Amino acid sequence: MENSLPPSVSFADGVFVITLGPEYSHLHENMLDNLALLPMLADSIVPPRMVIDMAPVQFIGSALIGHLVAISQRLSAREEGALGLCNLNKFCKTALSVSNLDSMMQTFDSPEAAVATLGSN
Repeated sequence: MENSLPPSVSFADGVFVITLGPEYSHLHENMLDNLALLPMLADSIVPPRMVIDMAPVQFIGSALIGHLVAISQRLSAREEGALGLCNLNKFCKTALSVSNLDSMMQTFDSPEAAVATLGSN
């Protein structure tokens, strides 16, 4: 397991924004323990709207894709639940498209754009 800090969590206009640090540049299976917070948040946050800022992420593996599916399903099962991803690089966008995840969750250019769309206003 990689030794890294948990992602930071902030709240803006009814959306929980998860910001990944530079240690999350390559999200392989061994990093999922560091992201165990995300499914727990998906089950408990009110309102159930989450955005993950993936700015430092250069690579996502299949384990993370499965993790994102589970988080999206947990949020979607709740009233007004939604998951958005922002600041995706070209590789990550392609990985989401190939796995058809881009139809399951919205992608945004920035956390501000995600909050503006998913937020309470």
